[in-house]
Amino acid sequence: GAAEREMLAPGAVRTGNQEMYKVFTPFKNAWLKRLKEDIPPCVPAPKIRVSGALSTPLTPVSLNYPQQAFDAALFPVEENAVIAQLRQFCAQGAEEDESRRGFPAVDGTRRLSAGLARGGLSPRQCLHRLLAEQPQALDGGPGSVWLNELIWREFYRHLMTWY
Repeated sequence: GAAEREMLAPGAVRTGNQEMYKVFTPFKNAWLKRLKEDIPPCVPAPKIRVSGALSTPLTPVSLNYPQQAFDAALFPVEENAVIAQLRQFCAQGAEEDESRRGFPAVDGTRRLSAGLARGGLSPRQCLHRLLAEQPQALDGGPGSVWLNELIWREFYRHLMTWY
């Protein structure tokens, strides 16, 4: 849900003057300090609400464009498959070779990006799974490179919300 789009709510990490950080490294340091004080919980997925039939029936729409073949194993849509992908990545150390990390063909963070972008995977789920498998990630150990990427994503979202 909306509460899990970020690990810490926008505005929760501010400068001493109560302003938003404009530089990543000070934001990251303050973010890590705040996170270590209180790791936010994962919120269960909301139950599907069924309020009866639609008042207006939907008409099927035909899209007339060519569709590309899609390998669902690379970028799964089902929640269980996305979570399994996250578990595997974190269990294997949540680290990638720096020279290969930007390639979608590499089985790593880029495969998790689709789930994060569309909301099938929350940043809090990523944080909790990472810390369950790699607890030293908060202190620069295995998993810290990926944690840094998640914090960068968080910094960007906080900036977008603030301004």
